[in-house]
Amino acid sequence: IIGNLLFGFAISYAVNHAGASVTSGLATGFAIGFLFSAGFDFTMYATSHSISLHQVAADVAAFTVISAIAGAVVGAISRPRVARAAIA
Repeated sequence: IIGNLLFGFAISYAVNHAGASVTSGLATGFAIGFLFSAGFDFTMYATSHSISLHQVAADVAAFTVISAIAGAVVGAISRPRVARAAIA
């Protein structure tokens, strides 16, 4: 549970810095989900015999889709940043 919460905070942080909208959230969630899951799964594939290459591909695809959906939700419910006027 803690790992999922931390990953959710990572997606929220990235989406809010990329710009809060559904499309930017979807794209940011997709990219982060793919990079995190591919990095983790291919490392696990290379260092252990617990999963096959087909399982790696399925896990990367599933986690990427889940992350993209989470990013879109974060983008939809986040408020856009308001630019502050410069004080002279």
